[in-house]
Amino acid sequence: MLFRARRPEPPRDPPRWRGRFFGVGVALGGLFWLLACGATAAGVRRGWRVGARVALGLLMAAWGTLAGFIGTFLMYVWIATDHVVAHRNQNLLLCPPWAALLLVAGLAIVFGARWAVRAARVLVLAALAAAAAALLLKLGFAQHQDNGRWLAFFVPAWLGLAAAVGRLARR
Repeated sequence: MLFRARRPEPPRDPPRWRGRFFGVGVALGGLFWLLACGATAAGVRRGWRVGARVALGLLMAAWGTLAGFIGTFLMYVWIATDHVVAHRNQNLLLCPPWAALLLVAGLAIVFGARWAVRAARVLVLAALAAAAAALLLKLGFAQHQDNGRWLAFFVPAWLGLAAAVGRLARR
């Protein structure tokens, strides 16, 4: 034997990060909600409301770009390749390709366009419905994929964004 490693054996089970993913998802969803509350709060100076609306629009645009890119990539890999792992990937429901349109809606919200709130609401509610479908699939019959940590992250984030856009729409 030329070399003997002196490091500990790797753990048998992967780390359990579902709670951490859930915490980050709740924090992100809460951030969306708090920014919407700030953007619609009565009795708050106009500058603060505008700042919260701009921050919410930019964060929504970034979120939509990231989730839409992931979803578009997953769809491409599913349709255009023979990569076995990508076929029937349920994470496509957590990151739908149409989320990329939130880039446009988020930037329009930054500039105060009313149509953008309605468009964002439709996009976000559709994404939330897709995430709920992924959760139901996980609880039901399609348990071939270990994506619990991604469900724990994306479902509360989409829920928080849906609540935020709903609050903006009621304003």
